[in-house]
Amino acid sequence: MASQIVAVDVDSRSIRLLEINERRVERWASATLDPNTVRDGVVADPEALGAQIRNLVRSSGVRTGQVAASMSGLYSTSQILSLPPQTEREARRAVPGLARDAIPLEDVRLEWQLMPPNETGQEVLIQAIPASLVDTHLAALHSAGINPQIMETKTVALTRAVNRSLAIIVNAEPTSMDVVVVVDGVPKIMRTVAQPRDLPPEELADQVTRIVEQTVNYYLDNHTSLWVPGETPLFLLGSMADHPILVETVKSRLAFPIEPFDPPIEYPPHLPTVQYAVAIGLALELLQDSKDTTAENEVHTGVQPIHLNLIPRTIPWWKPNPPRLLFALGVMAGLALALMLMGAAADASAVTSDLRDEQNVISGRVQILLVGQKERTNQASEVTSYNELIARRGDVTQTFQLLQGLAPSGVEFRSFRLARNSVTVSGEAAGPLEAIALVTNLRNAGETDDNGVFRPFFDSVEYRSVSTGPGSFSITAARVVELARTE
Repeated sequence: MASQIVAVDVDSRSIRLLEINERRVERWASATLDPNTVRDGVVADPEALGAQIRNLVRSSGVRTGQVAASMSGLYSTSQILSLPPQTEREARRAVPGLARDAIPLEDVRLEWQLMPPNETGQEVLIQAIPASLVDTHLAALHSAGINPQIMETKTVALTRAVNRSLAIIVNAEPTSMDVVVVVDGVPKIMRTVAQPRDLPPEELADQVTRIVEQTVNYYLDNHTSLWVPGETPLFLLGSMADHPILVETVKSRLAFPIEPFDPPIEYPPHLPTVQYAVAIGLALELLQDSKDTTAENEVHTGVQPIHLNLIPRTIPWWKPNPPRLLFALGVMAGLALALMLMGAAADASAVTSDLRDEQNVISGRVQILLVGQKERTNQASEVTSYNELIARRGDVTQTFQLLQGLAPSGVEFRSFRLARNSVTVSGEAAGPLEAIALVTNLRNAGETDDNGVFRPFFDSVEYRSVSTGPGSFSITAARVVELARTE
């Protein structure tokens, strides 16, 4: 049975802790974060966040054991790829390259998982998030004295917590909203949308219904599977889920019946489960690693087991067993025999090879000097190129925030890629006019020094560079003037 389990869920406003022992909730606690500790889903002050987590652990009496932690999915992207029928070995060899091609972003944590195969082939779920955000979040947890075994986005934890093969999941928080569309036990769409702080209840309700409608329409436009809205339950979760105006608006405007959230664990009746849904999903991931077969079967009913751990992997130490021990003994015996033979041969030829050895030593030293000189030259060139590229790109988060500020109403970005000589942005638009308005904003921004990172790309981008599809757009522009370094 799994030992003490603690889930740590952090958003821009609060910290939530949940302690589970033998599939029963023992303790839970929450605290409001100090302002500016986490901004727009990004940990701005790891030391301050670590101190606040540590204080909450001490004051609540939560006993840390195995730990699972959440991350905002605001800057993550996910996709479902379809593979033709093939063996599992062939699929595992092919997926890493396919995942990189599908999400061609640099400096990201890229995770993927094969779904169970069927008669038509096999699906693979891939997810990427900037590595710098993962490292900063881990630094905050380590500062709190916590070494998590698992860290995943809130959307993955929510999928596991709801545990349905067909569902729409909405997690409404004060500054963000997560939406997951689960079909055939697989999260086909996982997205996180930022929203203004302190929205009035009416505006929040309108935002929730609009995003759900947009997400569902996007899924229907891109999939041919039969889906009856009236038979698809909607789970309304998060700290804002209980607001009466939000609940009534969702009921009146959406065709999906709202279903109560009943997680597959034991919990006291006064636990606000909708507020701790992410934490419950995190804990269930650690429970899936338990050797208790009954618990494992309960967790796996409905949704497919999802394992997208964002913590960088370490190579486990070699675990011996009888076949491996026999193999190791054979290898050592072979090495010993080889060394004996090599020693005998060396003794026989030592006198005749002295001059040849000296010549080889001198030649080797010359080659080392030449290689070292070439490496230093290459390194200097690479450092210069890297510094120039960084000066052009700026911080990933700042760049993405700049793009968001240029988006007109009806446009939402899904990804962007800034290269040496080109920049590409893609997302969803309500229609061609909104996409054209985006190009106009980008062109206008490119003509100002304040947006120097985009100026060489967009100050003369043409409208024909916009390609529109069913609710999506992609804009690619080449650098048209020499990039000036921004101070």
